[in-house]
Amino acid sequence: MNTQILEHLYEAWEQERTAGKHMHLTGENLGRLDVKDLQNLESQLQTGVTRVRARKMQLMMENMHELRRREAVLLRENELLKLKLAEASSLQAGSVTTENTNQDIHDISSGKPDFAKTLAFPHVVNPSVAQTTLQLGCPRM
Repeated sequence: MNTQILEHLYEAWEQERTAGKHMHLTGENLGRLDVKDLQNLESQLQTGVTRVRARKMQLMMENMHELRRREAVLLRENELLKLKLAEASSLQAGSVTTENTNQDIHDISSGKPDFAKTLAFPHVVNPSVAQTTLQLGCPRM
């Protein structure tokens, strides 16, 4: 029975200590802390903020990578749809052979860079000069 009382007292003390730490971390009940305790608390908070920022940055980078991957897929699909539209138009006009269009579709889907760059940047002589910008954040008013 004596051990049960000690265990109960220890659990109550541990809960009180945990509640006190939580209050300190939230900036409450700081009056009893001396300079050393405050410096220790500040260090803990800075470490926590650093971890939070690192995780946030990691998630943002993963999100940006996924968006770029989706953009590439959509651009590829867009080019294929343009080719299909051109093929349908040419079949009506009778000016382009199906073999050439099928080869062009194969060139784009196989990733041949010259043809895909020509379609993606018809107004740019050197496609490597073209730049895409990505802006993050809220628009400024």
